[in-house]
Amino acid sequence: CSIVYTSGSTGTPKGVEMTHESYCTTAVNLNAYLPSVLADPKGAVLMFLPLAHSFARAINYIVVASQIRAYISGSFKTLLSDLQYARPTAMIAVPRVYEKVYNAASQKAGHGWKGYVFAHSVKNACAYMNEIGKNGHPSFHTTVMHTAYDAAVYSQLRDVLGGRAKWLVCGGAPLDPQLLSFFRGAGIPLYEGYGTTETVTACCLTPSHMYKAGSIGLPFPDTYIKIVEPGTDRELPYGQEGEILLSTLIEQGREWLKTGKEKLIATSQAIQNDDYATITYTSGTTADPKGVVLTHRNYTSNVEQALTRITIPEGWRTLIILPLDHCFAHVAGFYTMMSYGASLGMVPSGKSGKEALRNISPSIQELKPSVMLSVPTLAKSFKKNIETTISKKGKTVEKLYNFALRNAIAYNKEGY
Repeated sequence: CSIVYTSGSTGTPKGVEMTHESYCTTAVNLNAYLPSVLADPKGAVLMFLPLAHSFARAINYIVVASQIRAYISGSFKTLLSDLQYARPTAMIAVPRVYEKVYNAASQKAGHGWKGYVFAHSVKNACAYMNEIGKNGHPSFHTTVMHTAYDAAVYSQLRDVLGGRAKWLVCGGAPLDPQLLSFFRGAGIPLYEGYGTTETVTACCLTPSHMYKAGSIGLPFPDTYIKIVEPGTDRELPYGQEGEILLSTLIEQGREWLKTGKEKLIATSQAIQNDDYATITYTSGTTADPKGVVLTHRNYTSNVEQALTRITIPEGWRTLIILPLDHCFAHVAGFYTMMSYGASLGMVPSGKSGKEALRNISPSIQELKPSVMLSVPTLAKSFKKNIETTISKKGKTVEKLYNFALRNAIAYNKEGY
């Protein structure tokens, strides 16, 4: 049927042979997968991808096999007007498209009172979704504010997208979780999916009646998902180290508890406070490195003391920049945060120290942590990088930065 070349974003570009059966199977399966969207004779899909793209070609087949019609956007410059013309009920796009819609709304709001309202509507939409995910429903206050913002902001944003959206999919790259949460909270049915050229785009998609934050959905019909060893094509045997879904891990734990609960209780009761938990080596900055024997009570007593001094909301996220064998990373990073139910994130170690340092900034951008565990050297490095960037923006920006820094120090009254 066709040879489609990959983009080269994940490896050397290569031509992939696509058969008639591949495209037709995708088209037929998706119609069965999303009947409420594709069986609507008044429905429409707006396409942004180049028509030589595997996903765009698959959409063409899907439209022919469904009852909806297809519109093709001219370019990013005409995106907003194209949305008004097509008024799509379905849309498949990359993160850049949804970022453009968000940025356009933010710029239109400006920096005055409209900007203030928009900024708080974003916070409310995210809180609305977070509370639903955590408690099953939003709080009364969040619901009241959500109703107010829906009339003032969310409804207008839905109108920007044509006002008829039923199923919007983002693929090609991860979408910022906060942006996804905002769109969902604003009543815009945005989902994530995953696929490759070799699979005729769709591997996993989220049905319109199902949504779970952070998920790319369910395996597509007639698609088999397997986990392989990194750098090879060898499928990992069950239980061998590799990536695994949290839901699968929880289910495995439940199955194990059916027969192993008594063993777990007996093991936990056999552990005494003074039993050794680990041997941690000092860094050698103040003296020769030495191994320090730490008991379970050493850890738990520190956590108990920390709980009397700090309060960590359950929804907070912690980024641990320290090495995972560092004592502070153990106590403050893991045990204290776990006791509050906070989320944990760790910087990828990389193949060298320099690579690990380069991974810090992307990790911060991805996780957007509420708490970070670091050391003075890294803090000084952050400050130096910020000042280097500021100095490149000219004397005016540099003066504003120094004024803001002095003001922050005076306000804090404790210096750095």
